[in-house]
Amino acid sequence: GAQKRTRVQPYFLEPDAALRSVYLIGFDEPAGAMRTYKVERIRSATLTQDRYEIPADFDPDAWLANSWGIWSSDSTPPVRVHLRFEPSVAHRVREAVWHRSQELTELPDGRLELTVTVAGIVEIQPWILSWGGAVEVLEPDELRGAVASSVRQAAERYAG
Repeated sequence: GAQKRTRVQPYFLEPDAALRSVYLIGFDEPAGAMRTYKVERIRSATLTQDRYEIPADFDPDAWLANSWGIWSSDSTPPVRVHLRFEPSVAHRVREAVWHRSQELTELPDGRLELTVTVAGIVEIQPWILSWGGAVEVLEPDELRGAVASSVRQAAERYAG
């Protein structure tokens, strides 16, 4: 996007191992609101002598409670995501804690359902696509449609 100059009071740095990135969470003074910046996109920074205090009620863990990656529920409403995994990958899904809100449901046929509440669908969609045909999005409909569209586009690309 376009370059932007702003003045930020940094509150927290959050590494994202999956994306191999670091994010700065802080108060953007001109916007008068909290913002998240990908550190690798910051071209330059100037340290000032101005002082500020991180609000006592700022809790980075609470700020990121619903994030799949880095998006906060403060700017992106939480969404309940319900997925069904095939038996061939159920053991891999079962071995990890993917999100603090996760609920696992074992099905009699060996499939496994995972339900999480996350800030929006954008960050979780690539993870879902990484499971290929071994996962089905049950809800929300918007995410199911977005995954179906991505899969259709990929199939069309490789069909010839």
